[in-house]
Amino acid sequence: MRTPAADTRPEAERILVRLWGQVSVAKKLPLIPENTRAMQEFTPGGLRARHPDESFERLRRRLANPWLGTDLARRSYDPTPDETE
Repeated sequence: MRTPAADTRPEAERILVRLWGQVSVAKKLPLIPENTRAMQEFTPGGLRARHPDESFERLRRRLANPWLGTDLARRSYDPTPDETE
């Protein structure tokens, strides 16, 4: 079960989910690459805000957890600071 967006009122989110559920898969499918690119562009900014002193390499590693999954990210990159503490 997904959690509600922190910046969206619950009723607005319910409406959005209901409307999104009415859209056909054929119309949703072309949006996947666009949404993926948006996530890749916006996530580093959020990571930078939460970890302003970390290097680009460390931020990239933090991005790998949600992108690749924690297990693959750990095998592919050095541990994040909170994994070594």
